[in-house]
Amino acid sequence: MHHTIYEKLSEKMEEISLHITQITNRVAGLEARPPHSEPTHTTPPHPTLATPTEAATQQLLKLEASINTSLQSLECRILALEKILNTNNDDQENSRPNNP
Repeated sequence: MHHTIYEKLSEKMEEISLHITQITNRVAGLEARPPHSEPTHTTPPHPTLATPTEAATQQLLKLEASINTSLQSLECRILALEKILNTNNDDQENSRPNNP
């Protein structure tokens, strides 16, 4: 059973990695645009506010950190479950009578 959980986690990690790559490529594409192709503002933007690209990059970094934290937590849970399963299997084997 724990292999199925691990396989599902691996699939989700691959999906998340693909999404991060796609978002990163989109952000890189936005950064590569020449300045004249960006929408013009009727009023100058506030100097302390991030550009849309910078804001997207910051959101992406926060999302990546959150995903990494979640994955680490899931990995710890999987290891704990595997340890419990192994302990239970060892207990069951030790409790069986030996038949020569």
